[in-house]
Amino acid sequence: MKKYKVMDGNEACSYISYLFSELASIYPITPASAMAEKVDELSSKKFNNLYGNPVKVVEMQSEAGAIGAVHGALQAGCLATTYTASQGLLLMIPSMYKIAGELLPCVINVAARSIVTHALSILGDHQDIYAVRQTGFAMISSSSVQDVMDLTAVSYLSSIDNRLPVLNFFDGFRTSHELKKIEVLDGKDLNYLINRKALEDFKDNSLLAKKVIRGTTQNDDIYFQNTEARNEVYERMPDVVNSYMQKINEITGKDYKPFNYYGDKYARKVIVARGSVCDTGIECNMCALACPHAVIRPFALTIDEVNKFNLEGNVKKIPGKDDLYFYMAISKENCTGCGVCASVCPAKEKALKMKEAEKVERKNVDMIFDTVKNKNILPKTTIKGSQFEKPLFEFSGACAGCGQTPYVKLLTQLFGERLVIANATGCSSIYGGSHPAMPYSISWANSLFEDNAEFGLGIKMGDILQKEKLIHIFENSNLSEENKELVDNWINNDYDLESSKKLINNFDFNEAIKAERLKKYILPKTTWIIGGDGWAYDIGFGGLDHVMASGEDVNVLVLDTEVYSNTGGQKSKSTRSGATAKFASGGKTGTKKDLARIFMSYDNVYVASISLGGNMQQTIKALDEAEKHKGPSIVIAYAPCITHGIKSGMKNSIKEEKLAVESGYWPLFRYNPENDKLTLDYKNPNFDKYEEFLNNENRYQMTKLVNEKKAEELFKLNKESAIKRFEFYKKLSEEE
Repeated sequence: MKKYKVMDGNEACSYISYLFSELASIYPITPASAMAEKVDELSSKKFNNLYGNPVKVVEMQSEAGAIGAVHGALQAGCLATTYTASQGLLLMIPSMYKIAGELLPCVINVAARSIVTHALSILGDHQDIYAVRQTGFAMISSSSVQDVMDLTAVSYLSSIDNRLPVLNFFDGFRTSHELKKIEVLDGKDLNYLINRKALEDFKDNSLLAKKVIRGTTQNDDIYFQNTEARNEVYERMPDVVNSYMQKINEITGKDYKPFNYYGDKYARKVIVARGSVCDTGIECNMCALACPHAVIRPFALTIDEVNKFNLEGNVKKIPGKDDLYFYMAISKENCTGCGVCASVCPAKEKALKMKEAEKVERKNVDMIFDTVKNKNILPKTTIKGSQFEKPLFEFSGACAGCGQTPYVKLLTQLFGERLVIANATGCSSIYGGSHPAMPYSISWANSLFEDNAEFGLGIKMGDILQKEKLIHIFENSNLSEENKELVDNWINNDYDLESSKKLINNFDFNEAIKAERLKKYILPKTTWIIGGDGWAYDIGFGGLDHVMASGEDVNVLVLDTEVYSNTGGQKSKSTRSGATAKFASGGKTGTKKDLARIFMSYDNVYVASISLGGNMQQTIKALDEAEKHKGPSIVIAYAPCITHGIKSGMKNSIKEEKLAVESGYWPLFRYNPENDKLTLDYKNPNFDKYEEFLNNENRYQMTKLVNEKKAEELFKLNKESAIKRFEFYKKLSEEE
């Protein structure tokens, strides 16, 4: 049984590293510190490595000290490792020469980043790892979090087998801090792959196992003979690495090779690259997730589909899926040119660039959009996997760069045709249901502005009533054992999709004629009540409060723009101190209503606060958890709006969501009443960035123009409120 877990590159590396290591010599440096921290955490919990013991962790005074201790431990026959980056790696160079020259099995794990030159930079770069090529360490590079998990294992296995030390690296931040749902390697599988004879020889050759003198002074005749003798080990290394890659492939079903080629088989020129740059044109699918109008979509295509749509030369093989090809399709006719997709692209060399529409020649993708089915190569509760699902909300009339629509689109991708939406009057009802363009291909309805929660509850109650009618018919019919089993399975599994399909496809309705006309109600439905903050915080709050207190299994998504967007930008109870809005032209004086805190006071309400740009995976997780919760749920989503006046434009709406979280302006958390636990997903906001966020939006800067002194007072109140809110939720998250 394969095991999957959400983790970042640092955690993936530290998990595997821990399994293969006996000693970890550590010293902190950004962005590699988290690897050492995770190893220390596992050690403190007495978690065993592959040899049946916890890893011994020792913190040194510098990186030079850390690698010096590693060198000594290796000479003592102990499998030792360390973690570093940038200048820290450079401080290890002298000892790296020693370790490589003495052919000691060792892995140094590096979250690669820039070296300090005219200035310090913590951003991704390969300056550090290229500065140590001459030391004699073999180098293995990973371009994704899954690669880190798998190729870290290859690094350790190869080093033990061939006695050659390995520099195992991946891009700092781009991969080290990227959260992904990945397949976790089983320690039992890895245990069988270790070359026990090589490991035994290493230990038998230690300073502690026999009398030996090392590190001597040699004349050139002996020195260079020994240098030449090492060449056979280096010549063997590519084959050793390849053999372990094949073994990992057998376990995981992937396609690792020392060099993987992506592109046209007839290419005359190729680019050889390492790290995350290998993924440019990078298949993260973040552009598709962020697109407000669903005009950019990824597809996994068979070779027949590639040929059918004449896409030869425009696709690339999907790693680990030899029969499938990746293609990113763009609907030129429906693109608004907002630029969000290009802005959100994390690749160092942007995989997407904005050009004038008339200068771009694109293929007609209508047939691809309409006919290609999801191949289900990834779970749809991941960033990548969710975007292979067809959106059932596309090409809406929302503003270019709209911050609301990506959440609605994602909702349809996660829950598909099971989804039924009750929509409050407002922006989301106008772009969601204006004749003649209807962006939805699911059931959707709007009643009024003020009664949306009650309206949605009524829809849910209607669904329950129809299912109760069916149950009544089944209970009063003379059913065969086979039919009884199908009905019982449907009821006992809360009308889930699998049991519902079995009931529809296998039930003999001749035994319950009245049930046949109601069988369309057998399939499960998930009711989502959607609206803006004007509805949720103000006019519809009374009804929303009542519905949340009802205990019924309904879900609420609040698209929080902190203003009445549809009616022209009036203040709501969600508007913050100091923000200029209509009805608050001098800046709002009161603080923002804490809607989440109110509903957490009920016993059975799931509550989450999300920001797509702040943490895409957390957004998906919150929506999924809310839907699965058996009871009321409310998810409050931060949605930048054109009325905010973002200085860099709505093309950066996703970046603005990210800054809102980083600065502590917008909280990320999930409260699950089933275990009475609040999970804080923004643990270390940098409140020093708060002013940067406020200064980036005209809704705050306009207040300064009216009264600068008053503006500063209101901004201070705004920040203090955010800090107080963070401390409140942090305290809750720490409670047992």
